[in-house]
Amino acid sequence: MPHTKQEKPFSEKLKAFFRVGKSSGFPHPGSCELSLSPELVEELSAPHPISTRLKVVKELGGQVREQRLQKHGVELLWYKVQDMLEPGQEKETRHNVMDFLVQLVVGQYNSLDMMRPQLFGFIKEHKVQEDMEMRVTLLVALTENGKDIVHIEEQVGPFFLELLELVTEGG
Repeated sequence: MPHTKQEKPFSEKLKAFFRVGKSSGFPHPGSCELSLSPELVEELSAPHPISTRLKVVKELGGQVREQRLQKHGVELLWYKVQDMLEPGQEKETRHNVMDFLVQLVVGQYNSLDMMRPQLFGFIKEHKVQEDMEMRVTLLVALTENGKDIVHIEEQVGPFFLELLELVTEGG
């Protein structure tokens, strides 16, 4: 049976499926890295309106969860978004940024290192009652369900006692 012009032969479909003829089958290690462009970093900066910054945060969420971030990318993103977590910001803004931080922690878990105490310090010091659930969610992500407390081991016990006291008083 002759092939029509719009139908490719099976061998070509097979080659296309396995991408034969393109570069070697495995991606270059750097090609999976998520680089933060200067424009993107600028859009996250404080002089820009909160709506613009939140849009960038929402767009980046899935990417930071699925792709390895450039070196010092976690620190850079934390530096750029932490002002949106201040108690004076709207609840929705704080929760969107905390959700982004959860995605960042989950996706970049193996490269957090010394950002762990920084993020834990935020969780510990952020006292806005309506953010309690998001704080706990971020803590669960940061400690991998309580299994990993590297760099925060001495602070986490007293914090859990404080958290338990808050929960029992509130309910």
